[in-house]
Amino acid sequence: MKTAIVIFTCNAVSRGVWDKVLDAIDRQDFKADERIVVDSASDDRTVPMALERDWQVMHILREDFDYGLSRNRILRHLQERGFDAAVFLSQDAILASPDALGRIVGFLRDHPVAGCYGRQLDTRRHSLGGWQRELCYPEISQVKTLADAPRLKMLTPFCSNAFAAWKIAEVLERGGFPSVMFGEDTLFAAKVIEDGGAIGYCAESAVVHEHPENVSSLFLRGRAVGEFHRHYPELLRRFGAPEWPPLGEGFCFILPKFLVKLFGYVWGRFLERLIP
Repeated sequence: MKTAIVIFTCNAVSRGVWDKVLDAIDRQDFKADERIVVDSASDDRTVPMALERDWQVMHILREDFDYGLSRNRILRHLQERGFDAAVFLSQDAILASPDALGRIVGFLRDHPVAGCYGRQLDTRRHSLGGWQRELCYPEISQVKTLADAPRLKMLTPFCSNAFAAWKIAEVLERGGFPSVMFGEDTLFAAKVIEDGGAIGYCAESAVVHEHPENVSSLFLRGRAVGEFHRHYPELLRRFGAPEWPPLGEGFCFILPKFLVKLFGYVWGRFLERLIP
């Protein structure tokens, strides 16, 4: 499969791990046919650092960026140039092992799926992110179809473009990712599954992806999920809310963070629409 790895960036250096992201890609056993940074007017060293490592850089205005449509544009660009697959990676997701890229591309090639996503890890002790990863990213790979909905519920269409590989032709033939600023991956995966297709999860391919856990960040991420569920309630009705993992003895350490994010979720899903 002719494969490109694509990272959308906006001042990636400010996140503090951009050099580690690039280093981890350089160490991969599998070498993508093309490496592309799509940058939204960064004013730090994001672009120069990519150019120094021979990445191709494309530019997009910040006001034109859209999580779904921007990905569709790059997929069409790649298809016109004969590419079969694209791997999307977040600007703050660090490939966890030298075989991570090869494993996710191999999974995509070897399974009848439109796309697949890799495992995400949070290495911090007593982090809310680590607890949530237990729910969303299990240790066993799987191919998910509509038949899994009674067991997996909302995790059936769950997918994350923070680290995911897609068959370009299948994505575009199905209409591409929807025009949204959050959740384009899960919405598209739900469409694939409800149309009788499948989405893969490759647990053997992992990234370290850790979000800040200050009050504002937790609230905003919770609100984004709440707004997503408010705008697309049919997903919860169709698949059902997932069961939470066991709280465990360490949950007391993350309880305050959990409550902040939960408040953000409630605000985004139920309260925000009540504010004039």
